Amino acid sequence: MYAQVSRIKVGLDKMPSFRAFVNQTYIPELRSRAGFKGALLLEQIDDRDSAELIVLWENQQAVEALTATGTLSSSIQALTHAVASGQLKRDSYVVTEQDGILFDPMQAAGV
Repeated sequence: MYAQVSRIKVGLDKMPSFRAFVNQTYIPELRSRAGFKGALLLEQIDDRDSAELIVLWENQQAVEALTATGTLSSSIQALTHAVASGQLKRDSYVVTEQDGILFDPMQAAGV
């Protein structure tokens, strides 16, 4: 499994619109891509303008295939555009250990 972790600083009072973008546009686009396993949007409690978006993929090749499509709606540029004047940093990881059931929280919530 492969994970992309995006650290996001959305700017003052922009979290509701960013959350809506992630739930209504970004995640549904990713869900339609081969190799997508799930995503978590984590909003920081003590800094209401900061969040992390963790996207899980079957493998690195799935991410590379997505990147090769060049579609803006599913790229890091889409997230950057969504935060406007905010900041975004993305790191990628190979998942070497997991325990429990991985699921798509958006699907579980009926979004």
